[in-house]
Amino acid sequence: MRHGAMVVGCAVLLWSAILATVSAVQFPMIPARSRGDGIRLVLQVHVEDAVRRKLSQDLQQLRFDLTKLAIPYMALLLQPSWSNPATILITGVPPDRHAAFRRLTLDVLGPNFLIQSDPGRQNAFTMQLLPTAVTRLKNRALQQSIQVISNRMRQLGIAGARVQRYGQGAGEILVQLPPLNDPGRVKMIIQAVGWLQINLVMGGPYPSRQAAVAAHRGVLPPGTELIPYNTPSAGVAGVRTWYMVSQAAPVTWRDLSEADVGKDEHGHPSVHFTLTNNGAVRLARLKEANMGKKLAIILDNSVVTVSAIQSQGSGQGTISGFLTPREATDLAIVLRSGALPASISYLEESVGGSR
Repeated sequence: MRHGAMVVGCAVLLWSAILATVSAVQFPMIPARSRGDGIRLVLQVHVEDAVRRKLSQDLQQLRFDLTKLAIPYMALLLQPSWSNPATILITGVPPDRHAAFRRLTLDVLGPNFLIQSDPGRQNAFTMQLLPTAVTRLKNRALQQSIQVISNRMRQLGIAGARVQRYGQGAGEILVQLPPLNDPGRVKMIIQAVGWLQINLVMGGPYPSRQAAVAAHRGVLPPGTELIPYNTPSAGVAGVRTWYMVSQAAPVTWRDLSEADVGKDEHGHPSVHFTLTNNGAVRLARLKEANMGKKLAIILDNSVVTVSAIQSQGSGQGTISGFLTPREATDLAIVLRSGALPASISYLEESVGGSR
């Protein structure tokens, strides 16, 4: 590995857990074309995840801009209501700053939100994502899920796989596969979300979520969140601890340009990834501004590793610690094919073709 690249260790703990139910098979996986029946899977895409992620991102941007423009407030949070679950609430905006607040929200949120005074509170506003915008987000999440799963089937070399929208239910996908040596492995790869991100560590580790909150007098600092980390212990899952990290992630899976299987400096299986130019620049700026602090590598809402910032480094990194080449290959497939916009679950599974 070249000097200055990020090293992401102990990834096997998380990725092995994701693939824990997959039985041992020959490597690489090749569809068993000569015999057996095909597989039919019906998936549920939890499209509400995409809506919540959109609201969370908008809330983070609002919090940043309110601070930048010195517009004071008491609370800013997601506040679902019976009439519209996609609602953001802000309280404590001084009357002389109402006009500035409205201009800011129009700039940040745009025409997809209904912004109005909260009739039940003084100096408070609600920002509701319009139903038409919610529908567009859900449809987009479904289409993106179909594309990502199709990409993963191509990465696995599964010829004849069909992935398409299914039924009248919201967010359902039909996946039809040829006979496979290891359908369990394919199912796990389909279901892996693949949200990789790099966040600044703001505190921790803490022995529990409760201890982390108590350390900040019951309220986490604005713009932070708690993410779990399973401490490695003798090659098995060890003690769960928690880190407080910045909610804003300067680098995410969207910034990956390549992900390939290789070996680390000890000759063990690993995944080498490269960031886009923009991603590498953002990471270098983050490191330069926070030298001596720590960064957390997070995959699917679990901390993979935490490391001190010692240099600006480069736009490359290595995820190591895998037990088998197959584990590294599966993660590389997930990273190359893109992250799912929402989590998914399996509704039906049958063998022998469609019905």
